[in-house]
Amino acid sequence: MNNLKWILLACCLWVPGMSIASAPIRLLTEDYPPYDMMGPDGQITGVSTEIVKEMFRRASIPYTMEMHPWSQAFNETVQNDNTCVFSTTRTASRELQFKWVGPLLENTWALYAGPASPRKRLVSIEQVRNATIGGYSGDAEAQYLMDQGFNVQLAPLDSLNPQKLEDGLIDYWATSVYRVNYLIKNTAAAKLQKVLDFNTVELYLACNPGVSNETTSRLNEALGTMLRDRYTEQMRIRYMEH
Repeated sequence: MNNLKWILLACCLWVPGMSIASAPIRLLTEDYPPYDMMGPDGQITGVSTEIVKEMFRRASIPYTMEMHPWSQAFNETVQNDNTCVFSTTRTASRELQFKWVGPLLENTWALYAGPASPRKRLVSIEQVRNATIGGYSGDAEAQYLMDQGFNVQLAPLDSLNPQKLEDGLIDYWATSVYRVNYLIKNTAAAKLQKVLDFNTVELYLACNPGVSNETTSRLNEALGTMLRDRYTEQMRIRYMEH
C-alpha cells in the first residue's frame, strides 16, 4: 500500500522528460494578471507562469505550484528551502535574500489616476511627492516609492486599489502597465488613466538560497534556449498584446 502511494505521488508530479530523482521545487506565486493568474480551468497560468513551467520542463526539474497573497508567497520562500517565488522584481534590498533565475520579462511601473484624482499633467514622479499613492503590502513598486519618502497607502491586496482610486481614497495608484491593460480589457476599469511611467524593472524567479546552484544553473540554461527560440517572446505576445 505504501509503495502504491509513492508511485501515485510520483505520477502526479512527473511530466515527459522530467527527472523525479530529486524532491520537487515548490513554486509560489500570486494573482497578478497577466503575469500570473488562475485560469478558467482552475490551473495557474499567465505569461510568467507559462515561461516558468516551460523552463522547468526543459531543465527536467520537477515542481509543484501554488498561488497565495504576495506577502505570504514571498515570506514562505525566504523561510523555506527548496522554494522559489515569481514574478519577483530584483531589487538591491532583495539581492542577497535569493538565488535568481532570469530575467523572465520586463515590467513597466506607472501611476494611474481615477475620476477624483488631481487634474494636472505629470512629467516627473517628484510632482506627486505630497499626494497619496496606493500600493500593497510587500510590493516592489510600493517599497521603491516608500524608500524615496513618498506617501504610500498600503492595501492588503493590489486588487483593492482600483476601487479606492475611483472612490477618491487615494490620489494615484502605482502599479504595472500590463496589469492595468489586462484589467481594462477584462473588467470595468476603463475609468483609469495612465498619467506617468516612472520605472522599468525586470522580473525573475527568486529561489531560497537552499536551492542548489546546479538547479538554478540548469534553469537559467533552459531559459537561454527559450530566448533563442523565441518561446518567451511568443508568450509575451499571447498574453500582453492580445
